[in-house]
Formats: sequence, structure tokens, C-alpha cells
Amino acid sequence: IGVNNGNMYSGYNESIVSGSSNVGGIIGQNGDKDQNIKGTVSNVVNATSVTGSSNYVGGLVGANTGSVTNGRNNGSITGNNFVGGLVGSNSAGSKLEDLVNAESADIVGEDYVGGIAGTNSGEITADDQSTLDNLGSITGQNYVGGVAGENIGKIEYIETNISLNVKNTNEVAQYFGGVAGVN
Repeated sequence: IGVNNGNMYSGYNESIVSGSSNVGGIIGQNGDKDQNIKGTVSNVVNATSVTGSSNYVGGLVGANTGSVTNGRNNGSITGNNFVGGLVGSNSAGSKLEDLVNAESADIVGEDYVGGIAGTNSGEITADDQSTLDNLGSITGQNYVGGVAGENIGKIEYIETNISLNVKNTNEVAQYFGGVAGVN
């Protein structure tokens, strides 16, 4: 789905997805921030690679302005900036809940790269720590985090067991953190 302004339940993606910006394994853009429309996504899985040549790339959703619950990413996610295992961007007033970025997941970007979200202005949470897991490998240059590359929102009840990697060792790499690159 390119843009979801409604409700999307029980989706499974096995198809390779590629595009420019707002690229997601399930939905490119969830909701519409300009029109204050919040989409809902629940019970979804991405099982393959998602590639964006620009910004806002995620295993499930490229840009989220609604809610995403009970989702899983097993694939490789590649983009430029704002790249996340589950969502590229989670906007203010939006919520990510009970998500898993699997051990097989490989997240690669330049700046603002995170295991769950590239950037988070909303909320990332779970019923308990066993339902919000990040287990994959995350590679970037600046603002790289196990959960979020950049966090100006709320993160709670998380469990990470990740590998953070520098994309280009010949250039300056900064702001790496097990939970957030910058908070």
C-alpha cells in the first residue's frame, strides 16, 4: 500500500520492495500528518528486502503518523537517511507497540538509522520487554541507535541485542548508542 489513511490488518510481504522515499515493506506512508489523519497497521510481517534510494525507509512503514502494533521485520532494509528496521520515521502523536526486528534483519543507512525507527518523535513501547525486541545488525555513519537513530519522543520496555556498525570507516562516524544515537 502506498498511503494508508485507514486500517490495515494481517499483512505479510514476501515481495522485494524498492522506491525512492517513503518506502515500506507493507506501507509507504501510514496516515497523513498534514491532514491530521492517523492510519492503523496491525499484525504485519515483512520477510524480504526493502530498498529506498532516498529517505524514510522501513521494514514495515516508511513514514508513520498513526499506529503500528504487532509487527515483525525479517528482511534487509537499506536507505539513505531516516532508516529503521520497522519504520523510517515515527511522528509526534504516533505509536509503535509490540514489534520485533529479527536477528536476520540487516538495517543499513547513512544518518538517523535505528533498529526500530530511524527517528522517533512519538512513542515506542510494549506490553512488556519480551514483546519489543531488536535483534538485528544496524549500520550507519551518524546518529545510529539500537532502537532509534534519533529520539525526541518516548521509548520504554525495550530489549536489544544488536550489532552497531560504521558504514564507512574512512570517514568520521559519530553518535552511536545501544538505545538511541541521540536522545
